[in-house]
Amino acid sequence: MASLNGTWKLIKIEKFEEFMKAIDVNEENIQKGLKLLTPENDIKQEISVEGDKVCIKTVTPLSTQEHKGNIGQEFDQPGWDGRPVKVRYG
Repeated sequence: MASLNGTWKLIKIEKFEEFMKAIDVNEENIQKGLKLLTPENDIKQEISVEGDKVCIKTVTPLSTQEHKGNIGQEFDQPGWDGRPVKVRYG
């Protein structure tokens, strides 16, 4: 996973709306996401992997969020729409 280290920029988004509907995100939040998640908004993720520790920092025009976890261990984090989700870096 160390090959993921670096800063990554959103260049396109595909099937976002379908994915959000599949995980039961409401239409209002889907539309907000579609307006925000565009290449023109300069969305970036900074990924750092050191040993079994992963840190993902997401920078958008509205906020900066940072999530940390250990590879292979499940943990809770707030989802895009505020609902809790289970996450595991593999």
